[in-house]
Amino acid sequence: MSFTFKSFDAVGPFSPVGSEKLNGSGFSFDVPKSKITMQWSTIGTVTHVGISLEVSLDGVNFFNVSSNSGSSGIVTFDQHIAVAARASISSFTGDADATLTAVIGIEPTETGINITQS
Repeated sequence: MSFTFKSFDAVGPFSPVGSEKLNGSGFSFDVPKSKITMQWSTIGTVTHVGISLEVSLDGVNFFNVSSNSGSSGIVTFDQHIAVAARASISSFTGDADATLTAVIGIEPTETGINITQS
């Protein structure tokens, strides 16, 4: 059984200035994880989405491990361990009714799972 959480929940279009990005809610895990999956989807009229899965070893400094585009998709990262994850939007354009939701999933440990939302 896996555990999932929303990093973004129905966020509207975002127009970055320069290298600005919009960071979603981050979650910390009780033990390091080596397999993290992110799924994103949009509702409404969407022109472009630039979204990334970011992970961290300290829960403070996050690094992009998978950049993606498209109105929906799913990606799994399993090359390194991490103790925290979040979604990050570099661009999201569309009509005023457009929204994006990103869900991140991990596998629980045998001893259970404890998360902390940041």
